[in-house]
Amino acid sequence: MSISSTSSIGSDYSRIAAGVPSINNELAAEILRNDFNIGAVALRRLPGETDCNFYACDGAGSEYVLKIAPKDELAAVKLQQLALEETQTKDAELPVPRVIRSTQNDPQVLIGTGQGTYVARVLTWRHGESLSNIPPEVRRIVGRHRAPGGQARRGHGRNR
Repeated sequence: MSISSTSSIGSDYSRIAAGVPSINNELAAEILRNDFNIGAVALRRLPGETDCNFYACDGAGSEYVLKIAPKDELAAVKLQQLALEETQTKDAELPVPRVIRSTQNDPQVLIGTGQGTYVARVLTWRHGESLSNIPPEVRRIVGRHRAPGGQARRGHGRNR
């Protein structure tokens, strides 16, 4: 590993050290309503390392995750959204969150607040256990095995 490649490691930690954006429930509900046409009747904060996350449920019982990240994470957010959309295109039966497009048909929107500009996106809710509740040793074991999504992503990225 060269010295220049190790300097990028420090910047990776700065993402986590920066903390989670401070977004309250009222603003989260407004983003869902105005930008994604989702009228949340239930809304609760979820844990996150770098994103401010909210669980939302609308009047019809549809469930979502609102994810809000700093604007400087826009490139990473776009990559994540693209990966989810490509996975769905390749295999619609895979149990991965679905991207919910905004009222302007965008996969994410920029939100300005008094604290700064953020990127917001909405995904469908997937029932299961939150990674924050799973012991680290179990996460390591699971991480060693190839995810089913690997089949859907085949042919993308460096291994084309």
